[in-house]
Amino acid sequence: MERLAPTLTDVLCADRWWFGQFGESLITDLPTRHLIYQDNGSDILAVGHIDTVDNHRSTQTEAGLEAHNKTMNLAKFYQTGPQLDDRLGVWALLSVLPDFMHYDILLTDNEEIGQSTAASFIPPNGKAYRWIFELDRRGDGCVLYQYGSKKWNRELAKAGFRIDRGSFSDIGYLDHLGVQAVNIGVGYDHEHTLACDWDIDIMREQLKKLVDFYSRNKNKRYAYNRRRTDFTGGRTWLSRVNGTLHKPVTQSAQFSHRDYYDLDMDYTPWWDTDSYLEPVIKSKEELVKIVNGREYLYNGFSWAEMESPKFSGTE
Repeated sequence: MERLAPTLTDVLCADRWWFGQFGESLITDLPTRHLIYQDNGSDILAVGHIDTVDNHRSTQTEAGLEAHNKTMNLAKFYQTGPQLDDRLGVWALLSVLPDFMHYDILLTDNEEIGQSTAASFIPPNGKAYRWIFELDRRGDGCVLYQYGSKKWNRELAKAGFRIDRGSFSDIGYLDHLGVQAVNIGVGYDHEHTLACDWDIDIMREQLKKLVDFYSRNKNKRYAYNRRRTDFTGGRTWLSRVNGTLHKPVTQSAQFSHRDYYDLDMDYTPWWDTDSYLEPVIKSKEELVKIVNGREYLYNGFSWAEMESPKFSGTE
């Protein structure tokens, strides 16, 4: 495939269907969901999501339409605004890093509502990857979510990365590939808001670290399994949430992000522990709910499907 290198403005302002030109569409039965795969013959996988919070905002109201118009004006004339998450990372994958690294690209959808299409990705012909990276993070650190090992963490540190704690992104759905993954900050801040901006110097430094990491690890495979090392490198058993607030929505629980987390609040731009407000459970009936015939139990911060329901909200 001939390499296409779009401008940042093009990437920020484009509709989601526009990204179909950059690879093979892996979801053909539902045109409102996208999963685009560019096979460049590499054994490194790069990931980015093409949906933004603006895609999930209704423009049928005056306030929604006004917010949409402001968002697009910021993107078109100033290269700022909520489109930077994750279009800035996608632009880097398509137009900047190919000059320095060799990787396959996976562009996902619906990450912003907790239902990333990355969950549907199966590598063609049983292809195996060595490791995965994503550029969907504010600031100048990186996050691992459920991933991590002593060797993986050590190599990231050698490249100059600071490992922070995060909450959720597409790579959380890709642990079935059996390799380590990292989500790297690319210099934007105040994501999901009209105040979102980015620092080109931070982005440049982060990409330099990534290229350095790639040069030393492009031929190494970092395996991942469910028994993993924790944030400090010690052995532990953890669920996929890795001590954070988000649990990836599985294919058996494809309902809305708001219903899944039972949030009685407006969407917050910071999905981290320092800004999360615990929903108040007022009665026993609120601890269990039924969605599509399945029972889910509230475990303190999210909903988990009950293997054998012992009580229901109607008892």
